[in-house]
Amino acid sequence: NKLAISQDIHFSQYNGSLLNANPAFTGFFDGDHRVGAIYRSQWQTVPVSYSTFSLFGDTKLKTKNMKSDRIGVGLLFNNDKAGYANYSINQFYLSGSYIHKLNSDSTLLWSNGLNVGFSNVAFNYNKMTFDNQYDGNNYNASYSTGENFAKNATNYADVTLGSAIKYMFKQRAFVQYGLTYSHVNTPKITFQNNTSIKIDSKLYNYVSFQYPIANSLDLMVELLHQHPMFRAKKKKNL
Repeated sequence: NKLAISQDIHFSQYNGSLLNANPAFTGFFDGDHRVGAIYRSQWQTVPVSYSTFSLFGDTKLKTKNMKSDRIGVGLLFNNDKAGYANYSINQFYLSGSYIHKLNSDSTLLWSNGLNVGFSNVAFNYNKMTFDNQYDGNNYNASYSTGENFAKNATNYADVTLGSAIKYMFKQRAFVQYGLTYSHVNTPKITFQNNTSIKIDSKLYNYVSFQYPIANSLDLMVELLHQHPMFRAKKKKNL
């Protein structure tokens, strides 16, 4: 199947990694600098667990010509490992945004962002087993696998666009919405030099609402919806 649905890393607590969700959130926070990390481990009961790690940092900049607008810049690193074959994804992204104040009291902000990065995807062929290596009763590593991979690692560049708007009702109370167009360049990803295999573009819709219900307690509601722009029509080999 084409890499349309389950092509990207993801977190259950996606609010802990907003730069992955939308580059417009770069520098889009109340403060000057921000550093964060999130880790996900799943399926601990299987012999080889799956793990995902993300680390990011971002800040806001102001030039001499800017009165109230800001420029957000950030760095993002992702690492994902899965299964016996150590199928791994390593990603490094540079994020940038332009944050515009839509009214004088800063209660309404609009941000547009760009995320440009590099990804490496690889697996360990020596840890894999295939049907051809079974003699009918036992596994024999000396048997030919019957498979022919042109390579066990591939690289690709990736581009994501995003826009976000935020309205502040009062202190600690806001609603914000973000729209992301990820994999704009539909990068190629293949281990068999099949250049027709591409990562489909995808739309993210993100909505969050926060409101204080006590002196030190806030109610927060969030929703993330992901939708692939295109779907696979038939099976293709990577």
